[in-house]
Amino acid sequence: MNNKSEGLKPLFLTFLSRGIGRRFAGYILLFSSIITLCITAIQLLNDYRRDINIIENHFQEIKTIYQDTLSTSIWVHNKNGLDLQLDGMMRLPTILYVRIDDELGKKIAQRGKHREQRIMKSSFELSHIHREKVVLLGQMIVYADLDEVYKALFNKLVVILISQTIKTFLVSLFILLLFYLLIGRHLYTMAEVAREVSAGSFKPMLDIGRDDELSDVASSFNDMTSKLSADKLHLEELVKIRTLKLVDEIKDHKETEAKLRSSQELLTKMGTIAKIGGWEVDLETMTPTWTGEVGTIYEVEEIPPVEEGINFYSPESRPIIQKAFEKLIAEGESYDLELQLITAKGQYKWVRTIGAPIYNETGKIIKAIGIIQDIAEDKKAKELIKSSLKEKETLLHEIHHRVKNNMTVISSLLSMQARKSHDERIKDALNESQSRVYAMSAVHETLHNSENLSEIDLQSYLSKITTSVFQTYSTDHREVNLKSDIEDSPISINQAYPTGLIINELISNSLKHAFPEKKKGEISVCMRRRDKELEMVINDDGVGIPDDFDWRNTKSMGLNLVRTLVENQLDGSIDMENQNGTKFTIKFNIET
Repeated sequence: MNNKSEGLKPLFLTFLSRGIGRRFAGYILLFSSIITLCITAIQLLNDYRRDINIIENHFQEIKTIYQDTLSTSIWVHNKNGLDLQLDGMMRLPTILYVRIDDELGKKIAQRGKHREQRIMKSSFELSHIHREKVVLLGQMIVYADLDEVYKALFNKLVVILISQTIKTFLVSLFILLLFYLLIGRHLYTMAEVAREVSAGSFKPMLDIGRDDELSDVASSFNDMTSKLSADKLHLEELVKIRTLKLVDEIKDHKETEAKLRSSQELLTKMGTIAKIGGWEVDLETMTPTWTGEVGTIYEVEEIPPVEEGINFYSPESRPIIQKAFEKLIAEGESYDLELQLITAKGQYKWVRTIGAPIYNETGKIIKAIGIIQDIAEDKKAKELIKSSLKEKETLLHEIHHRVKNNMTVISSLLSMQARKSHDERIKDALNESQSRVYAMSAVHETLHNSENLSEIDLQSYLSKITTSVFQTYSTDHREVNLKSDIEDSPISINQAYPTGLIINELISNSLKHAFPEKKKGEISVCMRRRDKELEMVINDDGVGIPDDFDWRNTKSMGLNLVRTLVENQLDGSIDMENQNGTKFTIKFNIET
């Protein structure tokens, strides 16, 4: 037991002097010191405020007790009474100096020692009422001594700091010792075993005598050691097999060289076919080496120096490749760029150039290697694809434009028919149909004016629908106000159709039924995206829906259409509230 405790001492001292132990100790002491200083500062501030309040109470006591009697003594020229009152003031704790001046500032009487440092002072007017008039006699100035306050604060600071320092040291030492016993000493054990394993011995098995997270680490380490041991045996077996194979390969050295030459020729041919050339630069001598395809790309026969090779790039590309090559040499940062160069014959070419610094065994960059590829044909292919996509986008814009125009024609026909009809029910039905057609037409109008043909801008789209609904029902904006709060969020075409129709139907219902006899009011449309869900709230402050009205099972085509669109097409939910008007809340997941 003694040997074990004696062994813990030097290890614990080592733990405190280096590594985690030293940093852990530093952090504990720093944190504890900060807490101690904060608590001490708060305590001293409270004590200081308490002492200042006591002095201010003394000032108030002097004013309450002596102000009137002093005024009377000065008025009747009672010097003895004046002296007695001043002596009484000086008996109060902390009172250092009292002076009485007349109305012209001339000193009448004083007591105590006067100074202007480490003091608090207060002044009171002295007056007397004579024949119902207030006569100013002068003022009394009282000085309080703060020396005792500061001395008490300093003594308390010393006591607190000493006690807190001792407590902090003991608590920190206990925490460190506890950390060392629970974790630190086992880390040393793991390190010793790991050193033995790294030296080539796979025999030691780590056992820390614990059943917690560290024991799991030890178990994993033992599993790794066992695997390393098995891998070592396997590696030795592989070395034997490889040695035998190497003997056979040496015998066939000439055949191997022939295969290598054949492989080199194949790589060269592949580089020529793919228009890829390889290069290498010795950074010590800045001597370049490259394959024949590089010369083909540059249209030169002899290898130029590195600077001349960089000068083959166009003026716009030259600083880019220069900076990339310098960063590769200085910082080991690889690059992969598409740049334009001018060949020796003045031909412009687009090339892809790549540079995977090469390090020696000490980690120093000794070479730069890379490839250069003629990508002119790839550039042409990309331009063709880009042109084809542009044509398709133009065609889609035209399709949306024509669909929008056709729907506009249908809407105009419905409007004409509604104006000719004398049956109000038919006229309302035609107006509703016209409004629905425009809601669908607005999708194509928005897409026609948009760069993105797969998503709809909700703000623009719904603004067109709400404006159209108000125009359809000839609503005076001074009577019914529309409040719109729609978040700028894109939505797919599949969800735009039903969303627009829902907004159209609910606003139409509010305009037709919520504000009878030109009642004034407001309709609000709020739309917010919450994570992957879109929430729509359509609310009016009109007369509301009768309590006995079952809106989910009504014969009204508009509400049935709304419920069908929400539940079947948007796979969402719809709720209605009938307080202070009518409020519909619709939620559905946004398609990605």
